[in-house]
Amino acid sequence: SGGGGGGSVGGGRRRYSGGSGRGGHAGIKASELGAEEKAAKRRSEDMGVDEFLDGGFEDSEDGGSGSDGGDVDSDDLDAELDELDDDEDVIEGDMSGGDDDDKAADDGDDDGEADEQADGAGGEAGAVRQDNGRLKGEISKHKEQLEALKERDPEFYKYLQQTDADLLDFQGDDDDEGASELDEGDEGDDDEEGESDEEGGGGAARGDGDAEAPGPSGRIIVTSALASKWCAAAAKSAPLGTVRNLVKAYRMACHYGETDADVSTNMRIASAAVYNQLMLFMLKEADGLFRRLLGLDARKPVAPSELQKLPRWRKVGPLVQSYWGNSLHLLAGVTDAPLLAFALRRLRASAVLLAPFRKLADKFLRAALDAFGSGDVAPRVQAFLAVRALATAVPDPFMERCLKGLYRTFLSNAKFVSAASAPHIAFMSTCCVELWGLDVTASYSHAFGAIRQLALSLRSALSMKTADAYKEMYSWQGVNCLELWAKVLGAHSDKPELRPLVYPLVQLLLGTARLVPTPRFFPLRLRLVRALVRLGRDTGFYVPASPLLLEMLHWAELHKPPRSAPGVQTPDMALQLRAGKTVLRMPAFQEEVLTQVQELLA
Repeated sequence: SGGGGGGSVGGGRRRYSGGSGRGGHAGIKASELGAEEKAAKRRSEDMGVDEFLDGGFEDSEDGGSGSDGGDVDSDDLDAELDELDDDEDVIEGDMSGGDDDDKAADDGDDDGEADEQADGAGGEAGAVRQDNGRLKGEISKHKEQLEALKERDPEFYKYLQQTDADLLDFQGDDDDEGASELDEGDEGDDDEEGESDEEGGGGAARGDGDAEAPGPSGRIIVTSALASKWCAAAAKSAPLGTVRNLVKAYRMACHYGETDADVSTNMRIASAAVYNQLMLFMLKEADGLFRRLLGLDARKPVAPSELQKLPRWRKVGPLVQSYWGNSLHLLAGVTDAPLLAFALRRLRASAVLLAPFRKLADKFLRAALDAFGSGDVAPRVQAFLAVRALATAVPDPFMERCLKGLYRTFLSNAKFVSAASAPHIAFMSTCCVELWGLDVTASYSHAFGAIRQLALSLRSALSMKTADAYKEMYSWQGVNCLELWAKVLGAHSDKPELRPLVYPLVQLLLGTARLVPTPRFFPLRLRLVRALVRLGRDTGFYVPASPLLLEMLHWAELHKPPRSAPGVQTPDMALQLRAGKTVLRMPAFQEEVLTQVQELLA
């Protein structure tokens, strides 16, 4: 074909070279042609989606190439046409439909305009198909490169499966093949079933670790059935892919109800029952799963320094880190005492796995100390056991951090004593005694610093002789600290490293007892004398506590007849450091003082 019938199609418009070809349209004016093109362009832009899809432009047989003629030399039109590629199928349709162009030209201007709209839509669809073909070609080429990499360096290919699953995940016609590649075994029984993108953990997979296909929102809906299947597979053989899916689902459970968590992963908890199921399983079984993946014997202790040397740590370590990070997020938001105690008890079993993650260990220590200082009994016990596990599991100098943290928590809770808080303070002092016996070197260093600080406070009170200086020692916090160190040194008197601290502590107790030698502070003196007597009995050292008791027997009020104060109740001396003036003449108070003096002298 020549002239008008041999034009090329590009960008939805036809370029004409002019001449008197078979179309016979050389006599049409350029202005009329420009007007028709503008009208056709407006109609094409106003065309709806349904009209566009039903236009039948892809299967047009006439090609629409002979309805126009003349020369169109617009620079803008040439620039647009030169930037686009010719679609091979449309060009072939135009070439084969050259004989029909004459007939199309005889149908008038209206038919020509319709043909031009069809040509424009066909060009756009051709460009889309060409882009799709180019993308498929690039994907195929990329897959061939990865296949060659798999054969050349299988270890690196397995590493990509673990760290960058998106690189190996292809959509479209190759979904099944890509999923099967992600499902290939890692080592022996550790098949990475249920592998998918890095954050979602879903995708097509096979075996017990299968994940459901994403829903309409693109997220994996973790139902009770899916969670049960994951839990059963993990309990049976603990495949790495299944454990990974459980860790990701556990993350969603720890962030349950938070919008930020929905954005960062493509999993979603279906109901509160699934939340409870995941929480219970992971808190109970996570430690055993990680140990099985690492090849550790649950009955034998593991050295913290050897964890990172294990061959499987590179793959299991990130799962352990994620599990602990999400568990700490859970602890920060738990307000229910039984749940907090249960979580601390289960996490304590995995304390040794925190050794490579010092920041997470610090966070867990702070969370445990917060629970240790709380008012609930069950969380306090589990919190101390968690601190003790951290002190023994995490390498030095973490022991010193645990000692300082526990002592500071004790100080913050020992400022006031009441009938309700006295048992709590006694329990905390017993926990401190237990922890200070684990590492003698660290215990001596910290005990020496604390006793020295108390001695400086006593020296300041003796030199300044002011009410504020006295209050530092004659306060519940100061007395509780003195009693604490007397218990620590007495309980660990068999350790020669701590015995040098007994003498300065005895001098500190004697000096504090005589700091304000008035009858109003007899309750405080009796507490300090009791600490001296207990320390001398435990250590075997002679402690001169008798003079303090004999001075109390020379109290002048004891030689006067007692006098009761109507409406005034005798306070409990165990909860008092100073007695009131009206209480000193009460017979019940004087009788209690004499009874305790006789008991301590015996």
